Amino acid sequence: MITPDWKSFKHAVLEEKECFIKIVDGIKEAMELFKDYLEQKFIAQGYYIVEKNPIEIKDPDTFSLPYVMYPKLYDEVKNLIYELLRMEHNYHILVTSHWFGESDAKERLQEDIFRKFDTVIELKASKEETPTWWAIIHKNRGREKAGVSNVIRGNLTEKLLTIWQKVI
Repeated sequence: MITPDWKSFKHAVLEEKECFIKIVDGIKEAMELFKDYLEQKFIAQGYYIVEKNPIEIKDPDTFSLPYVMYPKLYDEVKNLIYELLRMEHNYHILVTSHWFGESDAKERLQEDIFRKFDTVIELKASKEETPTWWAIIHKNRGREKAGVSNVIRGNLTEKLLTIWQKVI
């Protein structure tokens, strides 16, 4: 299900449904949805608060969530994933993230979320026109040591599910 906004995304993630696997595709995208949600909320009220100090939004057309508020984005998405993991369910959970660069905040969020999952796999691609994919298993609780898998060629989704089936 493609979700156009934060409330739809949150509902889809937490929806109780009979299934084999629930895929939450895109932690980064979820944070962008929550960022948009907060920006619209603050614009509607005309201000936002930093350390108990209200700050007026003078130009709603150019307002962008201040950097000081970004930890709230990470915490909200992390809490959503934690809530999903606490639910009683009979399905597996696959959470993806699509990062464009490195940052301290990204590292913190990954460390927090990695602790909650049994298996963490990072997929990388070469920069060729038809990329070659490979997987790095960062964590595989109770199984073989972490390391690099064989090179993946072909349909990435199909190959990801194949790798995932090997580690469960």
